[in-house]
Amino acid sequence: MFHHKFEDEEDQDRMFTVFGAPKEVMERIEKQQGYLEKEKEKFVKQMDNNKTDFSSQIMELENLTSNFKQYQDAEQFEEVATMAKNIKQRIDEANEYGKMINNRETLTGAEEVTDYTSIAQMQKDFKPYYDLWTVVEQWRQRHNSWINDPFDELDAQEVEDVVDNANRVMAQTIRFFRDKELPNILAIGDGVKKAVEDFKVEVPIIIAIRTDGMKERHWDNLSAKVGFEIKPTENFTYQNCIDMKLADYSEIIVDVGEKASKEYNIEVNLAKMEKEWESIDFTLKDFKNTGTCSVAGFDDAMMVLDEHIVIAQTMQFSPFKGPFVD
Repeated sequence: MFHHKFEDEEDQDRMFTVFGAPKEVMERIEKQQGYLEKEKEKFVKQMDNNKTDFSSQIMELENLTSNFKQYQDAEQFEEVATMAKNIKQRIDEANEYGKMINNRETLTGAEEVTDYTSIAQMQKDFKPYYDLWTVVEQWRQRHNSWINDPFDELDAQEVEDVVDNANRVMAQTIRFFRDKELPNILAIGDGVKKAVEDFKVEVPIIIAIRTDGMKERHWDNLSAKVGFEIKPTENFTYQNCIDMKLADYSEIIVDVGEKASKEYNIEVNLAKMEKEWESIDFTLKDFKNTGTCSVAGFDDAMMVLDEHIVIAQTMQFSPFKGPFVD
């Protein structure tokens, strides 16, 4: 190739450029490696600075969590719960940040990664305080809303969920604070747990009278069974139910509520069946050349009819069909 005579001097220059390319590539690689090493040093230095700042943040969080037991006034529940939420969020963020630093240390080839297991331990140690104060806040706020807000805004499912959660969480936190010998904080937990236990008798009543199926006839039936009028009117709240001592008639109320719920299921199914027939269309098609028409759409209609016959037969055996029998 070196003996080949190029007619164009530019072609000859290109040949030498090609032969010299590997050397040029290696020089560029070495230059880039040097640049990358400098960037790595800058990155590691910045990471070390971040780790120093992060260590200070961890120490601050440890101080906050270790001193959180100083809050022992239940009447300050909103303020203390807000602080607990803020601290928990900061601990969770610190835990994620620690994992990110460990990943970066691994990527940069650090001989050993920084031990941040103290953050996970901090999460575990602070959890009872967080659980206690957030449940106290939720219980105080929701309980006040349940008994004082308009009756038609009372959410039975929410009541059941909050009561169950508060009862479970309080049982766990009370054991923790009893072992820690913190009597004032323990008293807060005991107070909330007792309030929850006292309110639990109201939950089945709320579920019963707030079921979607409660109609005028059910309120009349309920009033007749307990011997006095129970009927939601304007400005009616659940506090009215407490004042009427409806807990004394819990079995009667639950029975009426279950009946209303079963009847409502039938009502919903009947409405659904009626709605399904609205989408069934019969069409007329010319029948050959006879000048008459044939009716199409029977297949869909028969399928729906067969399904509805089965449902209707099931309803006939229901002891709650009474209001819907014509």
